[in-house]
Amino acid sequence: MTALPPSIPAQLQRNPKVATAYSRCLGIENSLQHAANSGKSIGKDLIYVRIVGYLIYFVPSEEGRENIVSEINSCQGDSELIGIGQMYYDHYIRPCKFNNAP
Repeated sequence: MTALPPSIPAQLQRNPKVATAYSRCLGIENSLQHAANSGKSIGKDLIYVRIVGYLIYFVPSEEGRENIVSEINSCQGDSELIGIGQMYYDHYIRPCKFNNAP
């Protein structure tokens, strides 16, 4: 999965809650990327945090954005935020993958 864009659009930066949530995703992404580059196993954590970051960036409604930002900002630690990304992956993305069975 492609890295998160380095910043969010200007209209989203005007909302401090959105900017804080996206910055948090960028920080975790950066930490995980450094860990991976150092040879540490990070599993799918980088994918999970990017899912959450991209949701902020591309969610189709303002209400949806408010919900994901609220989820992110309520997380007590990085692992909790990564868990949100895993939930979205497990329940919304993975079920959409097709089997290559004949």
